[in-house]
Amino acid sequence: DARGLVAFDSVPAGWLALEARRVGMIQIRTGFALAPGCRADVELYLATAVFGIDPPPPMPSRVVVTTCD
Repeated sequence: DARGLVAFDSVPAGWLALEARRVGMIQIRTGFALAPGCRADVELYLATAVFGIDPPPPMPSRVVVTTCD
């Protein structure tokens, strides 16, 4: 949506690859295991792609994945 929120109602269990990109932002690629019957919550923060600036932007890109064990 306009805020960048995405929801998937049904994803198969197993190893999931995740990639997020947007023009002008730093791309993120990661993966995680999803056990059968579990839910995953993923928070992505994409940093602005800026080159030659010192100091760098205040928030780096990062991924937080929360699943049941």
